[in-house]
Amino acid sequence: MRTSQRAAHWGIVGALVAALTAGCSLSPHASLPDPGDGAPSIPAPIDHGTDPDAGLDAKLLKGVDRGSRSDEDRNIYASWYTLPTEPEFGQGQERAIQSEIDAYVKDIPSSAFGGVAPPELNTTSALTGASDRVLGVRQTTYTFMGASGGSAYRTLWYDRENRKTMSTRDLFDTDGDWEAFRALTAQQLSANAEVFDEEATDPAERLLDSVNFDSAGNALVEFDDYSVAPGSISPVIAKIATDDLLPLLSPRGLAVRAAGMDPAPVAPAPKTTDAGTSSRPASPEPSASAVPQRRKAPDCRKAKCIALTFDDGPGPATGRLLSTLASHDARATFFVVGPNARRYPHVLKQAAAAGHEIGNHTWSHRSLASLSPEEGRRELARTDDAVSAATGSAPTLTRPPYGATNPQVNRLVHTPVVLWDVDTLDWKHRNADTVARAALRDAHPGAIVLMHDIHPTSVAAMPRILDGLAARGYQFVTVSELLASSRPQAQVTYSHGPAGK
Repeated sequence: MRTSQRAAHWGIVGALVAALTAGCSLSPHASLPDPGDGAPSIPAPIDHGTDPDAGLDAKLLKGVDRGSRSDEDRNIYASWYTLPTEPEFGQGQERAIQSEIDAYVKDIPSSAFGGVAPPELNTTSALTGASDRVLGVRQTTYTFMGASGGSAYRTLWYDRENRKTMSTRDLFDTDGDWEAFRALTAQQLSANAEVFDEEATDPAERLLDSVNFDSAGNALVEFDDYSVAPGSISPVIAKIATDDLLPLLSPRGLAVRAAGMDPAPVAPAPKTTDAGTSSRPASPEPSASAVPQRRKAPDCRKAKCIALTFDDGPGPATGRLLSTLASHDARATFFVVGPNARRYPHVLKQAAAAGHEIGNHTWSHRSLASLSPEEGRRELARTDDAVSAATGSAPTLTRPPYGATNPQVNRLVHTPVVLWDVDTLDWKHRNADTVARAALRDAHPGAIVLMHDIHPTSVAAMPRILDGLAARGYQFVTVSELLASSRPQAQVTYSHGPAGK
């Protein structure tokens, strides 16, 4: 449930289900599908947060990109969608995410951050519908409190004509239509003996903030974990039949329903500019002359080596970063998250071709220390698969999100586990000059430097960092090259390499 509501119980306003006709259904055990899983017991929206762009017409998504942010100190990670020509689209999502972050930071004392499995807030976004008039984004916010966790769901519908983000209430014109929709939902909740009595009679408006649509146009009302029923059966999804729904929807609601009905799968195509060239941030397939020649790695026991590493990408600025690295004949290591690897496979392919190293940073940036072994292995395996599909090779290293590892986490991986000993705090500063000063100040032979290529300011800092370190005699190597003399072992943690001379 929402972070600020996790200990709350909601009152009863009144019974709304009397004299309502039948015709709807409820699936108390259904959850939205995960790629590779079996079909859910009721139809549900395509989860584009785990398979970006799949199933949506690429022409409707022209210009849509992904944004993300992190707070490594407080274990916060969030992703959303952006549309540069319509900034209101991303701004509406960011406002919703910020409300979750504000509540999380307020409710969790700073003293809680320091254990093996500290609190965590993780918001992932999924494109759940698209048309010329409407874009739909479903946000899943997982909150871990140090002992247990749960997910909250919110779906935002963006009106492209009015450039306005709509809530579920905005899909209904009159109060009467809205109350009828709530009553239909209450009817389905009351049919389930597992649902708390007070929620079954009158679900509060704030509980109805995630509504999507299946291919038949039925509304799927998704409830936060623990909000209407015990967590053991969550999430609860109530299906409101299309025949009951249609008379209640406003014209805007009808447009949302049309956009949210499962589309026929359409393979996403690269976006193009007016000149007909790719508008994705990375360059097209690199030519032979553009790819640095393979070179013999230096012996970092003798040479002055440093390993620059970049987390959470690839992102819109990663292509520019690759060009900067190439101009300095520098190698780096990229620890990628799964959805971004799926979103930018051409970027990963270009990075691998240029001699850079690709590492696994999990699928959804969840703290592995807070997950079960099965969940942790799945987080890692899915990103392995995404990287392999893009580059032809599985990741050679693993970096656990937030650096949260322990012997149990290490046993999940089949590669060396890589942390760092120089943190530029680029996620916090978002200033190129500050990031460059931090990297240059703290650099030392054998260092593993942490940065994030999802932040344009970090990419903008790289020319100054590379020039400054090169002038001091550093050689830029991958993590595996830095650690080569140590013969790194799988399931062992490393945070620096040999100091050299």
